[in-house]
Amino acid sequence: MFNFLTGTKYYLIAIIITLINIQILAVWDDMVPYNKNSPRPLTYDDKNFGQWCRNFTINKHVQCPEASPIHWYVCCGPHGTDCCFGLQTHIYIIGGGIIFVILMIALYSLYLQLQISRNLKKTTKIDNLKYYSVKPQNC
Repeated sequence: MFNFLTGTKYYLIAIIITLINIQILAVWDDMVPYNKNSPRPLTYDDKNFGQWCRNFTINKHVQCPEASPIHWYVCCGPHGTDCCFGLQTHIYIIGGGIIFVILMIALYSLYLQLQISRNLKKTTKIDNLKYYSVKPQNC
């Protein structure tokens, strides 16, 4: 039993180290050339935070729509200048967790509906007790 727990402990430590080492690689776009005459956003709402998909070999630059907490856009296509829709990573994690819980509830419900537990031998201390008749004693 102890060896199993030791192996599990090292397995969990390896998983945690692996998750810590996973890096999200970000490709930083080149700065837009500064032009004094270009209009500047005056407020935070005016600024467009969409990702730029650039290919300098064919001189094509496309700005994707702004992302949200649920989705994002990634550069794709044959030249890497098209915008493709994608879900944020935490949506996959939360969705997977919800699907896992629903699956566990469905399996437990199926377990109860098929009454698999009735086939198991139920033993309790009360069933194991033996009662002997005792004659009443007069003191």
